[in-house]
Amino acid sequence: MPVQGKRPINRRNQPMKSSRKTKAARGQAQDQEGARRVRIVTTLGGLGLLGLLFACRELPARQDLALTRPPDPAGPRIRVVVARGREHVQLVIGGAYEFVGADGSPLVWGGQLSQSTVRARGGMIVINGRSSGQRTVTISTRRAHDLTLNGGRYTGQLKLIADGDHVHAVNVLPLEEYLGGVLLGEMPVNRWHDEALQAQAVASRSYALFQMARRRHRAWDVTATQSSQVFKNGRHHNPKVNRIINATRGLVLHFEGKVIPAYFHSSCGGHTEANGRVFNERTIGPLRGSPCGWCQGPDNKHARWSRTFRKSELTAALQKRFRSQKRPRIERVRALEITGRGVSGRALSIRVRHAFAPFDARAEHLRQALGPMRLKSTNFAISATNGSITFTGRGFGHGVGLCQYGAEGQARGGYTYREILQRYYPGAALRKMY
Repeated sequence: MPVQGKRPINRRNQPMKSSRKTKAARGQAQDQEGARRVRIVTTLGGLGLLGLLFACRELPARQDLALTRPPDPAGPRIRVVVARGREHVQLVIGGAYEFVGADGSPLVWGGQLSQSTVRARGGMIVINGRSSGQRTVTISTRRAHDLTLNGGRYTGQLKLIADGDHVHAVNVLPLEEYLGGVLLGEMPVNRWHDEALQAQAVASRSYALFQMARRRHRAWDVTATQSSQVFKNGRHHNPKVNRIINATRGLVLHFEGKVIPAYFHSSCGGHTEANGRVFNERTIGPLRGSPCGWCQGPDNKHARWSRTFRKSELTAALQKRFRSQKRPRIERVRALEITGRGVSGRALSIRVRHAFAPFDARAEHLRQALGPMRLKSTNFAISATNGSITFTGRGFGHGVGLCQYGAEGQARGGYTYREILQRYYPGAALRKMY
C-alpha cells in the first residue's frame, strides 16, 4: 500500500533524459564495469597464488563433500516410538511450533514452549493440566532441532498418543535421517571400517522398510531400543555417518520380489542361525544361516563368555516369564537340559526340570527371561552344581542375519559391503528403492 501523500513512481511515464546526459551516464557505467573487472582479475590472481601455495595438499573432491552433508529428506518417513507407556513426558520447544489434532486441524501455535508436562487422562492428551480434547497430537517445528523430549533432541515431527492414562511419544522423520541414528546406536562408527558400516546401513534400511510395511496400520513402525534397532538422535554433526548413509541411499535387500527382514546381531560365535528356528516365522533362503568365523578376534569381548545363576534366581525368572501362560506352577528349578540345537549349534529348546512335571521351552524365551544382556546368546553349554547352573557360551545376540563383529572382521580383511551382505544374506539381491 503506497504511503499517503506520495505518488508511486511510474517509470514508463517519466520524461526522457537528454542524449548528452545519457551518453555521460553510459560512459560512467562503462568505467565502473572496467574497474569491477580489474578487481575480479586481481582476486582470481590471488586465488591462483593460494592454489600454488597449497598445491601439495589434497583437496576433497566435490562428490566427497556432497556425501558428508545430511541425507536428502526425500523418501519414506518412519515412525519411531521414543517413549512408550509413560505416565508423563517432559517437552521443551526452542522455536516456532504448531500443535495439530488427529483430524489435521491446528490446535495451538507459538514462538517457544518452556518445559511442559504431557500426560494422558481418559484417553486424551493433557499438557500442563489442560486437556487438548484429542487422543493424538502432532507437533511440528520450523527448525530441525527445536524439539526436546525428556532431555533428548529430535528432528522431524513428534506425535503424542494417549493410551488410557499413559502416553506414547512417536518421532516421525525421514528414513535416511533415522538410519544415521541407528548407526550411532548400533556400531562404534568412529572406530569401525566403512565397509562394515555400509553393510549395516543396508541391513537396517531393509529391516526398517519391512517393519514399515508390516505395521502400517499400527501406531508406530519400530522402537528405539534393541527390540527393533537402537536409535540415537542427534547424528547430524557426524560427517562419517552422513557419508555412509548417502553412499548407500535407498539400497535394500530383496528376495522373491520383497524386502527381507534383514535381522542383525552383535556376534554369532562362528555360524548364524535360521530365522524360523529363533523367531515365530517361516525360514527364507537368505536367512537360513551361514558360516562366519570372522567374529572371533581378540577385540571381541563377546567371543567367549560364562555366566552362573543361582537356581532360586532361575526359578523366579521363569515364574515371571511364564506366569500368563497355561503351565503348571514352576517351583524349585533343579536342572536344565538342551533338547534341540540349530544349524549354528545354538540351543533351540530347553527342558526345565523342577519340583513338578518337567516342561519344554524355547531357548530364546529362557534368554529373555534371564535377561539378554546377562545370558548373551543361546549358543551355550550347561553345567550344574547343587545350588547353581552355569552357562558357557559364544557370541552375543539372537544369531540371525548379519554378524556385526564378523562384518568388521571381513571389512578389515578387504571385503566390500556387498560381499559382506552376500555372506550373511545369501541369495538376496541389492536393489535401489528410491
